[in-house]
Amino acid sequence: MTSDQLVLTLIRRSPSGASALQIAKAALGPRARRHSKDSLNMIGLAIAARLCGSGVLEATKTNQFRLKAERAA
Repeated sequence: MTSDQLVLTLIRRSPSGASALQIAKAALGPRARRHSKDSLNMIGLAIAARLCGSGVLEATKTNQFRLKAERAA
């Protein structure tokens, strides 16, 4: 599975969405332990921004990212 598929699987499982930290951990897998929390947040935000720009994700008010409504159905 690609990192995008892993991230989308994680977000589908959680009804409230996923945080940038969770997105980075899903994308990096075991390599996530090499990075600090700040670094993981930046990586997760970059991945989420790319997926938001392509129309797959949307940001919520609570700093979570979830699938867009029309894509989830």
